[in-house]
Amino acid sequence: MGIIQYTEHSNYNRNGEPATFVVGENDGIASASGMKHRIGNLAAVGVKTEYYSYKGFGYGFGLGVGTVAEGWFDLAVKF
Repeated sequence: MGIIQYTEHSNYNRNGEPATFVVGENDGIASASGMKHRIGNLAAVGVKTEYYSYKGFGYGFGLGVGTVAEGWFDLAVKF
């Protein structure tokens, strides 16, 4: 099983989507509201999902060391 990063596209394959892990609140590529909607749709068709929102963080904050997002990578690995 792999983890794939998505932008905010609204289509999904009802016959199979990969598990989806989302981090961030202010991502300029994929809005929080759009990603929450996507996660809800994926979960509704049985896809394993997790969503974490870190206030003030957008796209590309790396491992988040020394920030409120520190530890997100460990959560993703456990996921």
